[in-house]
Amino acid sequence: MLWKFLGVLVVSTLLISGAIAQSQRFLKPDYDEDILEIEYIRFIDSLDPVAIMSNYPKAIKNLLSVSANKQKIGIKTLSATKEIDIIPWLVRLVNSNDTYVQIEAYFAIEELVSYYSLKRRDFSKPEGIFLKPISEEDVDLRPLAWLVLQMLRLPDSEASTRSYAATMTGYLNLKIFRRELNKLLESRHPATVNSAKYAIELLENGHQ
Repeated sequence: MLWKFLGVLVVSTLLISGAIAQSQRFLKPDYDEDILEIEYIRFIDSLDPVAIMSNYPKAIKNLLSVSANKQKIGIKTLSATKEIDIIPWLVRLVNSNDTYVQIEAYFAIEELVSYYSLKRRDFSKPEGIFLKPISEEDVDLRPLAWLVLQMLRLPDSEASTRSYAATMTGYLNLKIFRRELNKLLESRHPATVNSAKYAIELLENGHQ
């Protein structure tokens, strides 16, 4: 009787261990965050923020101001240029102590991603938004994935920023963040949920 009990115990332990291992394997991210960060840093380093200083001195002066209102004006001015080299300046301000400056900077980055992504829209498929694959001539903003991931991880109170992150996930075809998008569907903010749904639809459409 004892041997039978021990046998059942061993089998149960093995089953539990297997289930835990399976669960851990399932929970493992579909990405290497360290690699994402390295690619992000390399991308930022490849840009030319000095050129932006030369071409838009007044906007940069506003960005360097201690006034949050002037900083927001500077962000909007640079955002209107749609130049890739503005990204380092925007990234600098996502760490601002002013919440509204942060949001404005994040929004400008999202607008840049949307602008360049939608230039590849396939209008032969009017039933939805389908993006053509990135070619050598296209601007490739996928190295922003690491920044997008940090945005997706923000608390639910950061509704606007997480919504921007969801949109960028879809446009950049970051299927590796599908699990993070699913978490956004649990948000108490309708805008965040809708952005996540939109991003998931984009991922399902794929970049044909």
